[in-house]
Amino acid sequence: WDAPPRDAANAGIRPAADADGLLELDRRAFGGPREGLLRRILGEPGSSCQVLYRDGRAAGYLIAREGKLGPGCAPDAAAVGGLVRAAASGAAAGTRLQVPAGGRYLDPLLAAGLRERRRLTHMRLGDQVLPGERGLLLAQISYSAG
Repeated sequence: WDAPPRDAANAGIRPAADADGLLELDRRAFGGPREGLLRRILGEPGSSCQVLYRDGRAAGYLIAREGKLGPGCAPDAAAVGGLVRAAASGAAAGTRLQVPAGGRYLDPLLAAGLRERRRLTHMRLGDQVLPGERGLLLAQISYSAG
């Protein structure tokens, strides 16, 4: 993230009170349970989470921590800019976001003001199909934790 966002307002996006509303959404996108990981991240000092609600249900989220955005997922490209602006509203220049391999949101992330710094290739032996709806993932927490 190169500069503070100009406008963090976006209809339907508000801070998460806790991880409960995110768990099923994250399980669907990631393809496995990460309740312990999400609760641990949200419990870190300075951690916050912005959630996009549609029809009264969580449809996307993005966690912000010191110097990092992620994990998170978005229902579509139209939601990406609002989630990034809301999550990064207090972020310093140099804040990072790790885009998952095969993610569909690189162009909207670039349009939201992020810059691509480098690409890392993942090596894998065997079946290339990962569980879940991985295209919905907006950001990873790390390359090892997803």
